[in-house]
Amino acid sequence: MNKFVNDSQKSDIAHLKKWFIWKTEWPTWLLIIFFYMACYFTLTHFEHLGSLISSILLLLLITFYMSLQHELLHGHPTRYDELNRLFGLLPFALLYPFDLYKQQHLIHHSDEHLTDPILDPESNYIFVENWQALNLLQKWQFQLNRNLLGRFLAGPFFSFISVLKQIFLDFYQLKLRAILMWIEHFILIAVLFWALKSIFHVPISLYIIIAYFSISIALIRSFYEHRPAVNISDRTVINEAEFIFRILFLDNNYHLIHHDLPHAPWFMLKTIFKRHQQDYLIKNNGFYVRGYRTLFRLHSIKAIDSPIYQHSLEQVQSKINQRK
Repeated sequence: MNKFVNDSQKSDIAHLKKWFIWKTEWPTWLLIIFFYMACYFTLTHFEHLGSLISSILLLLLITFYMSLQHELLHGHPTRYDELNRLFGLLPFALLYPFDLYKQQHLIHHSDEHLTDPILDPESNYIFVENWQALNLLQKWQFQLNRNLLGRFLAGPFFSFISVLKQIFLDFYQLKLRAILMWIEHFILIAVLFWALKSIFHVPISLYIIIAYFSISIALIRSFYEHRPAVNISDRTVINEAEFIFRILFLDNNYHLIHHDLPHAPWFMLKTIFKRHQQDYLIKNNGFYVRGYRTLFRLHSIKAIDSPIYQHSLEQVQSKINQRK
């Protein structure tokens, strides 16, 4: 459901929806075409370009593809879910099936549960009573996820462990629909690996490393998108990202606008923010980051907050009260 900062913005959004660019979503169509052409070019010229340049290009393309998948699962660029799904079904990043990503991400969009360790599948927090039951290795995992360097280096590995657990549970509990999803996913990965080896002559081991670090880059985006807060509107960030990250993340750094207007296409998010900037900064109590460089500078090693939900909630509310 769309949430507007005021009636004036609601009227403005209704006007923007009539723009040709919004109605046709031609930028998203161009990105889909660009991705598959660029990916095909890079793979077919892998040996000619050299391993280093090809790997960097694939790293950026796979990261970009995950952002494109995010756009597709939100109903872009067509009104037909199956067609959108087709554009994003291939598992270039290897880890998540498109359908699982869509299912969990749409649950995440229940804003009343944002950051809740149980109800939000994308939460990075844990309740204090569950924290006390963890062993040292498990606690280290949560703590590692609260600084950017740890998240970048180890985040994909922990995501892989989580996926393995999900596969085991789905098969053990005989969830037929989930089992079919995993079988489809495994087949698509097998086809991808076959094509990499037999057609494009790309080492599979190198591709796995590239995919790993593409997930690492994607995890930068979600590092501090949300924080625990009493008021729902205080939980979601606005990040004025650098140009390269805006492209790689398809402006999802304007995250509050995306959560308020989840059906707004990526290329309208910055426009909407700039037209109502002060309203949004008031709405989320100044939860604003001046680019990812700021996060790297302050929190490459130093934890941005506590992984314990109640502790971070208290810290955030203290800051909000001080602002008032």
